[in-house]
Amino acid sequence: MSNTTLENANKVVSWIKSNHGYWNSDVLEIKESKVGGIGVFAKKDLDPTLTPELLLRLPKESILSAEKSSIANLILEEEIEGALALIIAFIYEKHYGNDSPWFEYINTIHYKDSKGDLILPPSLWTKKEKLLFKGSELEIMGALDDEENKSAYENACTFALNQHEISSAIPIPWELDIEGKDDDEVLIKYKNFIAISHAIASRDFEIDAFHQVALVPGADLFNHTNKPTVRFESVFDVCGMCGSSAPCDHMQESDEEQDDSGSEDGENSGDEEMVEEDDDEQGTDEQEDENESDENESDEDNYDGPIDEAFISKIEESLQREKDEEEADHSDEDEEGSNQQIILEGEGGGKILPDDCCDIVLTKKVSKGDELFNTYGDFNNSILLSKYGFVIPGNIDEEVGLGIQFLKIKKANKKLYAKHFEWWEAQGYEMVREMFHKKKNDSHHGCEDDNCDDDHCDDGCQDGCCDGEGEDDVEDIPNWTLEVTIGASGEPLPLTYALVKLLSLNKLELTKFLKTPEKVNLQLLTTSSSKAYKILKELVELRLDQYEGAIKYDKYLKSKNSRERLAAQLVIHEQNILKKSLQYISKKI
Repeated sequence: MSNTTLENANKVVSWIKSNHGYWNSDVLEIKESKVGGIGVFAKKDLDPTLTPELLLRLPKESILSAEKSSIANLILEEEIEGALALIIAFIYEKHYGNDSPWFEYINTIHYKDSKGDLILPPSLWTKKEKLLFKGSELEIMGALDDEENKSAYENACTFALNQHEISSAIPIPWELDIEGKDDDEVLIKYKNFIAISHAIASRDFEIDAFHQVALVPGADLFNHTNKPTVRFESVFDVCGMCGSSAPCDHMQESDEEQDDSGSEDGENSGDEEMVEEDDDEQGTDEQEDENESDENESDEDNYDGPIDEAFISKIEESLQREKDEEEADHSDEDEEGSNQQIILEGEGGGKILPDDCCDIVLTKKVSKGDELFNTYGDFNNSILLSKYGFVIPGNIDEEVGLGIQFLKIKKANKKLYAKHFEWWEAQGYEMVREMFHKKKNDSHHGCEDDNCDDDHCDDGCQDGCCDGEGEDDVEDIPNWTLEVTIGASGEPLPLTYALVKLLSLNKLELTKFLKTPEKVNLQLLTTSSSKAYKILKELVELRLDQYEGAIKYDKYLKSKNSRERLAAQLVIHEQNILKKSLQYISKKI
């Protein structure tokens, strides 16, 4: 992490070891990273395809979550969940100091820079600094708006005051104590709250159905990249009442309730009978196999004939069959490798099962001296900066949206494009989107990333920007506008090109295209057309004009103000993508 010192990182490792965790010191070392701050590096060559490598294992009992905090019952009673619950729990644990079991870990989390200034998200930067984001994806997605933060702070302060009024023994942490304070002091406390929230958001992990999100000491030491070499693992399907991964009383009660409900309704009786029949058939098959095996063993034990080649061959076949069966039984265990064999001990020497832990495992081959990277997600720079506080120059996950520009030409050419947009918004968008999604699935997402998941490969909104704000002269933004983008390579995404190709159809071509609505030839929207690329060129040029033309971003790259440097890096990367897009389009026209 860029705001973690080497001294603090070593303290985290010590905390892990003293709290029943496992840190693989044989293969890991912590030192300064080229990406800033510190990182985790390999001490030697590692190849997980040969030997599975567990790097970190921490019991869920030791993670810092709202559900494990000192005020867990209070948060539960107030029905506060998710990120806000974790933030409030963290602030209370911080307030309790040495009395908190996470005290040493909490002290390693800095939300101020080396100068003592609060590390804040762009929504709390100065007006001058915010101006640098004019026209950027960060501005469009609404990340400069502070209303959501204010609402969260009000809820947290109300929670703290209510608990204190119920019992004076429950203190109000400094950050949440605003009763009777003047505006200036409240503002200071508010900014501290947001800085803490920002620090936590950059470190939290989704754990399971019980803990929801939590801080996992050690897991947050691995820096982010688009091409990770490690992965965070946690069993999500656990009891939502107690967090147990094994059958518990809550699960039993839930099963009994379902059974009672099923018995009363009588709807599942047929299914239950079918399951029982299948079980009987399976049991019969298994019994037959066992009987056959017993008969074979009996034949061998009672054999009193000559010990010839036929007998020896029969014995060898029997031994080979037993060996094959044993290997099959242990195949799943072999896949887990040494990872499952590392069993942690809890309080009193009790065993902690791997399913009750959070892990960091190696997923890619690395060489000695390589930094080991995790991934926070396939995020563009606007998400990375607003949540994690950094940007990646040349980010391959960057996309620049053209949604507002499409709405502009729709409004400016109402008669020309009326029928086009009418079909697109009524059914075309969903049909085309489904077509491309099916193509991705048929080609295994077209992705060679071991960490690829269906959410990443979806055509939907990836960056949570669905609350984005547009410009004053454009109506409310429909969902499809969030998906018509230019990729980091400068090429339009398939959905984007499909729409410009649709708009390129003249009246006669459109009538023919829509002649049979239920059998529309969607493949037509994927074919190359110079007219379509001319429309795309117009959109890209309009998008470039959206930035503040008077700002010379290059000079801000060398600014002493880190915020100005970050803003410049973000905007320049977006502009470069659009310029690459114009070069790409020029070859198509």
